[in-house]
Amino acid sequence: VIFNGCAECGHLFADIDWDKLPAWDDSAKGVLDVAIRHRRAARLLAEQVRYEASLLAHERASLEEARRSSQPMPVIEEVEPPPPPKPLPPRCGRQCTRRHRGPCLLCDEDWDSHAGHTCSDGRRGSWLLIPGSINTDPEEEGYGDEF
Repeated sequence: VIFNGCAECGHLFADIDWDKLPAWDDSAKGVLDVAIRHRRAARLLAEQVRYEASLLAHERASLEEARRSSQPMPVIEEVEPPPPPKPLPPRCGRQCTRRHRGPCLLCDEDWDSHAGHTCSDGRRGSWLLIPGSINTDPEEEGYGDEF
């Protein structure tokens, strides 16, 4: 079986002249992956918004029903809001040259399966900068670069 097109995206080249072929874009697959992730996140967010909207509609209907009834409304005491969440630990950035321990935050693979900070799929990996995640073994290359 011969397929006259792109195996990754399915674009057909059957009725296209050679000089009209699309230009090669080596970042297209990465851009497509990001677009897919954004679409999934938007779909999840829309689902959560629909769920919360249905809860709000139910609560409004219950409140309206309670206002129309002859029973007195219960008194609710004011409660202090919860404290804000603790900030996440810092991550290594683009300029990081440290050697790390533990799983990568992007691909979940160990440092040893990376080429420096590069994941096996070509993305730049990132690690949490917490004690124990930075390699401080003097036998290892890069010792002393953690600060």
